[in-house]
Amino acid sequence: MERGLWSWTRHPTYFGDFLVWWGLFAQACRDWRAAAVACASPMVMSYLLIGGSGKRLLENHTAHRPGYAAYRARTSGFLPLPSPRKGPHR
Repeated sequence: MERGLWSWTRHPTYFGDFLVWWGLFAQACRDWRAAAVACASPMVMSYLLIGGSGKRLLENHTAHRPGYAAYRARTSGFLPLPSPRKGPHR
């Protein structure tokens, strides 16, 4: 997958989950008591998505596939960012 979101990030679904959790936290911030309790959830999920069972495990599983090293070199690991290569995206 190198078109659409996959040309900007290797893990668009994990990034989407990350945004959902932080969005729920932002909604809880209307009340400081709820925000104090709710802040643990997005932090734990961010850790799991990026360094725990999400991105890290998937990349370890796919690292041996042909062409993955080149894809990894030209595509952001988590945050959607433009490719460092010159020219338009696919």
